[in-house]
Amino acid sequence: MRLFTFWSFAPLTYIEHLCLKSMLAAGHPVDLYTYDENLLAPEGVSVRDAAEIMPRDRVLFHKRGNSPALFSDLFRYAGLERNLGTWVDADVLMLRSIADMGDYIFGWEHDRQINGAILKLPADSALFAYVEKLAKSRVPFPSYWGPRKRIKQLLRACVGMQRTIERLDWGAVGPRALTHYALTSGLAELAQPVEVFYPIPTQDAAIAFDPDAKVESRLSSETRTVHLWNFLIREHKRCPPPPGSYIARMCERHGVDCSLPAPMAA
Repeated sequence: MRLFTFWSFAPLTYIEHLCLKSMLAAGHPVDLYTYDENLLAPEGVSVRDAAEIMPRDRVLFHKRGNSPALFSDLFRYAGLERNLGTWVDADVLMLRSIADMGDYIFGWEHDRQINGAILKLPADSALFAYVEKLAKSRVPFPSYWGPRKRIKQLLRACVGMQRTIERLDWGAVGPRALTHYALTSGLAELAQPVEVFYPIPTQDAAIAFDPDAKVESRLSSETRTVHLWNFLIREHKRCPPPPGSYIARMCERHGVDCSLPAPMAA
């Protein structure tokens, strides 16, 4: 099973190198799409031009925090629609192969939300058409919105102040859209349990850098990946991981140089 992911706008740090090397070690060929022709990726990773999927002038940033997560969501759907493989975020540490998991691969982040950091859907999935329509709409209405939000959006539109896609709720085309799609299409029963892809919840993201934390105790025989929650560990990435921490042990296992570039200041 071929994996694809996206990275641009900054150098790869040791965290992304670790995750990409873990995917290769699990037996998956990896295509890394980027707009940066000088991006340095681990040996064995195929670096591809992101413009093959979406032109650079379509890059969008969420207005809250100027995050590229919005564009990343749109990019993965475009790649899945083109049958490029299975999407995996560049901050996903892979413990073992996901090649045997079928045509629908996604999992619960917690008991109310499905996350798309690991995602495989058929190319004709109705989710892609829905998201494309939402992205192009002058006055977008996410399907999970209730009457109050819809009315408020209509009133805003009357004075030209509607919330465009860059100003919608966080995850409106990402986890929230994916969760609503899965629940309303009857596919939620195919979502993997939390322990399979997301054994470390967002509120505990920092434990991967804690030498005293017993991260392995949170994993089970069913765990395939550990999502490291890149945005939440950005401060920890500025320095090499503390000796004895889960990240330090994983970097040693995969031969990753922890002196690789730190992320740029926000």
